[in-house]
Amino acid sequence: MHTMSFDPKNISASVDGHKASIFDVFPEFDAADRLGVVVNSSIGILGASMLIHAFGTCYYELRRKRDGLVAQYPEVYVVHVGGRFGDLRMIDVLPERKEIFVDTGSEALAALNHAAITRVAVPGPARDLSIQRPWDRFHPWEAGPAQDRVRSSYLYAADGHVAEGATISVTGHGPQIFDNFRCIFDLEHTVAKHAQVEENPEEWTSTLLARSSEIDAPAAEAARSRWSAAREVGELRETYAFLPRATDFLHFL
Repeated sequence: MHTMSFDPKNISASVDGHKASIFDVFPEFDAADRLGVVVNSSIGILGASMLIHAFGTCYYELRRKRDGLVAQYPEVYVVHVGGRFGDLRMIDVLPERKEIFVDTGSEALAALNHAAITRVAVPGPARDLSIQRPWDRFHPWEAGPAQDRVRSSYLYAADGHVAEGATISVTGHGPQIFDNFRCIFDLEHTVAKHAQVEENPEEWTSTLLARSSEIDAPAAEAARSRWSAAREVGELRETYAFLPRATDFLHFL
């Protein structure tokens, strides 16, 4: 449980250009919140890595204040649309049922509803959100529950920085941030450093490496370049955009 031991002091945020609490990234955060990240490119999830860390930090901080920590994973779900885009266990998308694989936007919406997601992050690029009411493209049995439940939605980019309209910045410091990021694109490193602490190292390694084909070489090289540059400056920073309405994520499915 990598994020459970993460030091909250190693993460910071800004909203609309002003220093903010990580809880400001998820307004009115509470124990019922669940983050759903839609991904549609090889290890594209790394564009939302700091958002996932921020959510996990809020998740555990709330529990520390309320009734103490329990050995459980943050309520983070990832919906892969149109393919399989990398094993995500090293950023605590666990147990395995929290990775969901679908082919269409309608199926993605159904998956988000099935998991009772309250915060949704979708990959860009940005687009005109005034063209149509997005929920008209979806069955009301699915669009209605999402409209009732989703509290906020976010646009992210696979390279970690939305090209326009960024309203949120999340920055992480410390070796754990860099290791969690590296473990997604560099499976040899992941196995060498982490397999030995698993209950069944051989099975764990086999399961991880079975998904190595989901990481394409250009995506891995781009991620390594990001990781190296971040190491040089000592921080990993990503930007996102609050979508104007919580249901605006439907435009991107």
